[in-house]
Amino acid sequence: MSGIAGPFGPVAGHCDGYRNHAIQGWAWYPEHPDVPVEIELLIDEVFVATTTAENYRADLRKAGIGEGRHGWRFPFSKDWLGGRTNVNLLVRVRGGVPLAGGVFVHPPVPSAQDRANPAFTGFIARVLGLPDDGAADRPIPDPSPPRPVNILLYAPPIGDSASLGQSGYSYGFVAKAYHGMLRTLVAFDQVSGPVETIEALHAEAIARGEGSIVLSFFPPQHTALALRAPLVPVIAWEYPTLPDGGWTDELSQDWRFVLRQAGRVVVASEHSAAAIRSAMGSAFPVAVIPHPIFDRVVDLGPAAPHDVTEIAIDGFIFDPAIDGLDWLTTAGRDDGTGRSTVSLDGVVFASVFAPRDGRKAWQDTVTAFVDAHRDNADATLLLKMISSEAAQWRWELHEILSRERAFACRIVVLHGYLDDAGYARLVAASHWIVSATLAEGQCLPLLEFMSAGRPAITAAHTAMADYATTENALLIRHDEEPCAWPQDPSNRFHSHRAQLDWGSLRDAFHSARKMVVDDWDGYVFMADSARETMRGYCSDAVVAARLDAFLGLGLSRAIPGTTPMRPGISLPTS
Repeated sequence: MSGIAGPFGPVAGHCDGYRNHAIQGWAWYPEHPDVPVEIELLIDEVFVATTTAENYRADLRKAGIGEGRHGWRFPFSKDWLGGRTNVNLLVRVRGGVPLAGGVFVHPPVPSAQDRANPAFTGFIARVLGLPDDGAADRPIPDPSPPRPVNILLYAPPIGDSASLGQSGYSYGFVAKAYHGMLRTLVAFDQVSGPVETIEALHAEAIARGEGSIVLSFFPPQHTALALRAPLVPVIAWEYPTLPDGGWTDELSQDWRFVLRQAGRVVVASEHSAAAIRSAMGSAFPVAVIPHPIFDRVVDLGPAAPHDVTEIAIDGFIFDPAIDGLDWLTTAGRDDGTGRSTVSLDGVVFASVFAPRDGRKAWQDTVTAFVDAHRDNADATLLLKMISSEAAQWRWELHEILSRERAFACRIVVLHGYLDDAGYARLVAASHWIVSATLAEGQCLPLLEFMSAGRPAITAAHTAMADYATTENALLIRHDEEPCAWPQDPSNRFHSHRAQLDWGSLRDAFHSARKMVVDDWDGYVFMADSARETMRGYCSDAVVAARLDAFLGLGLSRAIPGTTPMRPGISLPTS
């Protein structure tokens, strides 16, 4: 038996060696017998395969090893040898240390020859810092220093939503935020191409005597699992249950399968973590790490109530006060070309969303704003559409506004591309960030605007429950309603989401303008609170400390003042 540590506590197990064209053995967590141990195989320091110790063995049952379902097996492939005749094998708990008997050469040779083989003993000293079994006549070598680890950011191109589903568009932006944080801390590469690029970079790292870890920014069903490098999915999820793939035969649509293969996951909110623990067990390694947004945003200070700001966009701007509602039913400027500008003043409420995303409830945002500020000409609702096609919102907005009686408030729609400078001007022109979303895995626009000192109008559910408070936001009342997972074509109600109180949203719009106009000190306090909340929630120092606590990469030492929140889980570096 082997008393070693794994992600879920002490592990007992043994590698029985090479038998019947396979490498096999057993392993279990005595304190968590229902959690299968993940086992991985390395050949000449290169990761080649992983498996799960969950096969039934009668001898284990007879020996009192749980219910006996703790066996594992690697069918041996000649492709692993690459034409070599003698290789060094290592079998270990994933992210941990070798099982007893888990260090040997292939083809098997007598242990005396092992001890006389400098290449083999050097392999043991260099990679494990441990003696091989039966080497008591030789001093234990000093542990080798940890090898440098390269982080590989694997993410879709920014804006790639067509292939990733309704919430997939944000993964590229999240990877961009990680890029900004990591570029001064650790060696890394960012890849948006084929998996072969990841494999090539990993092979180069191994050739340099280094290791690598892949941070994968994809929805689980699009995660590349067949990688040689250790993989850590970074996902966002906004529902309390995980998709089970009941509508398809594709294993990847069952997120439990994907997470079990990955062995660990990073999520952005406590709500997401609770959903994963509910599906995977309370001991499953999941880290709550918000996206590193705060240091990407400049402190703009509170916007004066009547400042005038001009915004330019590569695309078009719809302003019904100028264009008239009939413009929405014609082609007009709706070709997405050219550059348009708009001037904003008064009290500006901004909302940034993808109009085809059914979670955003942007229609309620429009109607509640109009009802609250029908007679207030100094109130403006600024809608930034994340969409390549105006048809996704144009006809519906026309129907909504055509049913409203006359109103003095202003509604402006930005459709097109905003570069970083243009987006910063959008934030600067705004007094409030509004999100009437029904479920969120993080909500990047809220983090961005609040980091700049813009308080929010939102509900404190799902991800927002981690950071939206009465000090930094006007909170919308909400209840729950049943819903389906967005990727489930059968629309089965296997989950639930928030149901917002429309009257509460309208009242929040009314109170927000009144605060800017009549209680400037109160507004400034709320704006400052929003920024300070984000400083403690999603700054580089905080995110680096949490990532370091989970992966053990030494990032905290690179940023003064950071302290890991809890002991980390060391990942394999090859």
